[in-house]
Amino acid sequence: MENDGAVTIYSNARAGGEGARNSLLQMMEEPEVGRTYSGVVRRIMDFGAFIEFLPGKEGLCHISKMANRRINSVTDVLSLNQEVQVRIIEIDKMGRVNLALMHDEQKPEGN
Repeated sequence: MENDGAVTIYSNARAGGEGARNSLLQMMEEPEVGRTYSGVVRRIMDFGAFIEFLPGKEGLCHISKMANRRINSVTDVLSLNQEVQVRIIEIDKMGRVNLALMHDEQKPEGN
């Protein structure tokens, strides 16, 4: 990384260089309301689950946003380290991210 902010990535293989570039871009990406992300369930609480949707960035998916029906327990729908599709529904004044679990009928065409 240079003082002017330029970053150069070197790799013996094209795939490795592209992977490093994509990882770097994901780390710098700012969450955006309405965007859909692939995330991983990191923590499960009684009231919801914390899902990492970008490297080092987590959001809360409240139990009420996990299904189109009432569920009794978060573990009825999610398990630790499960990969899920989520949509950012709100970023509050404190920067906390609120997520909704994507259901098959909610997925935009092409996903």
